[in-house]
Amino acid sequence: MKKLFVLTAVSTLVSLVAGCASDSRPSPTHYWGAAEGKTERQYKEDNASCESSNGVRANNPMLSESGSFQSYKDCMIEHGYVLRTY
Repeated sequence: MKKLFVLTAVSTLVSLVAGCASDSRPSPTHYWGAAEGKTERQYKEDNASCESSNGVRANNPMLSESGSFQSYKDCMIEHGYVLRTY
């Protein structure tokens, strides 16, 4: 009986620790594919420009349905990027 209690306590503790250690953030589902010849530096500059001109932070997953995100997306497309899924 004592062994069963200890085993149950240990397994509960392990489950709690594992649950607290897991990352609950959603993983990305999309990325920007760059036009040929674009460097990572150019991407960062274009991304920052599109974010600031549209008042959005593109890495915010809650924006995908907003008008601001659509404006940001249009800006990135104008710069030669394509929104792709993983």
